[in-house]
Amino acid sequence: MLDVIAGYSFEDPKTVASIGNIPRKGYTSKLSKNALQGKRIGLYGPGWRDQDLTEETQALYDRAIKELKEQGAVVIPDPFAGTEFAEYFKASGSVGIESVIYDMEAYLKRLGKNAAITSVAELLEKTGEKPSIFNRYNDDLPDPTSVADLSNFVAVRTKLLQIVNDVMDKHDLDGFVFPQMFKETPLLSSEDNIGATTVSEINVAGVPLVTVPAGYYKSGSPFSLAFFGKMWSEADLLGMAFDYEQATKYRKAPVLIEKR
Repeated sequence: MLDVIAGYSFEDPKTVASIGNIPRKGYTSKLSKNALQGKRIGLYGPGWRDQDLTEETQALYDRAIKELKEQGAVVIPDPFAGTEFAEYFKASGSVGIESVIYDMEAYLKRLGKNAAITSVAELLEKTGEKPSIFNRYNDDLPDPTSVADLSNFVAVRTKLLQIVNDVMDKHDLDGFVFPQMFKETPLLSSEDNIGATTVSEINVAGVPLVTVPAGYYKSGSPFSLAFFGKMWSEADLLGMAFDYEQATKYRKAPVLIEKR
């Protein structure tokens, strides 16, 4: 799928950055059961996010770290310690959705004049609802035909990428492997929030990440690892994730039950 969708598209100017950064032999070219051998892997810690793992999550993560070592990886605890990553990101607040109204307007316009809804104004009028992603604004929504001010987002993303790259260079890392969640995923009926460890930081920084099944909580809820690293390192990350996946075989295929 990555081989098909990757590359430049005139409809998305940002994709010009992909030129020269697509793996020559494709995104599956690094898949190997020895991909973790000798790799230096950074581990989750308070330097990344000041959020403790639950006792059961920590136990599952400790087992995963042992398994990474068994595959030949060298692990480096909390490589972000001593950086300002966690403090800086927390102080930055919510960034990265400043252009959502502009982007939605552009998307609706591209549906064509025969579409049921062709603008943000029509969306609000016909549905009588304000999308939850608009909640950051009061009743005065910005002009959807204007171009959003992304200067703060760019500044935050630049800082995050600088720290990630500096940490990887300082510790000679090939990537990071974090628990995807700091706690068990709640049931759909629960009012508890989901406890991701990486989503916001990864989305803003724009670096690649792949998740791999790494076991289960006592309740049956899945536990996963998140492999991520520098920009354009997708093929290498997929190779390392593949190695761990093939060595552990934790995934259990779901059994679909037909309701009558």
